[in-house]
Amino acid sequence: MSSKDGKIFEENIKKSADKQDIYCERIKDSASSFGQDSDFTKYTVKNPYDFIFFNDRCYFPSELKSTSMSSISIQRTNKDKSAGKMIKYHQIKGLKKGIDYDFIYPSFLLDFRVTNNTYYLSIEDFLRFLKESDKKSINEKDVVKYGGIIINKKLLIKNYEYNLKEIFNSNIINKLEGEK
Repeated sequence: MSSKDGKIFEENIKKSADKQDIYCERIKDSASSFGQDSDFTKYTVKNPYDFIFFNDRCYFPSELKSTSMSSISIQRTNKDKSAGKMIKYHQIKGLKKGIDYDFIYPSFLLDFRVTNNTYYLSIEDFLRFLKESDKKSINEKDVVKYGGIIINKKLLIKNYEYNLKEIFNSNIINKLEGEK
């Protein structure tokens, strides 16, 4: 993934949230997130996820991933080397912390640029994928199989507007409340 493409995806998500009156906070990355490798960045904080969304009644901590490849690589354990892995172990662990709380819905927003599809995948569904599979990456078919919900989007002139309100207000809440 080009860092530039990932940042554009994040910016489009943020603009979409702002436009739809969804509270959106981007957690600032530390220097180590930008490929800095020195003694000074060795002990920097690792963010548990990228964004915090809030829609009047629910909190959605989310990690965003965008790829031009057909799959997204996963660091399955802390011992697994993280270099080159898109989904880091500490991100999985950070999102997992919210599972047991009411009105908190941790998720991944996964953008597959090769097919132009973007999905919401709850951390519960992602963890089920990890438990039932020994794969080192997750592809679009896996995302769909494990409950990923497509995020509708429209092309503006150059960038996309994502229908986050639809995802956060109806699909996710209805689905997850039905499971509890």
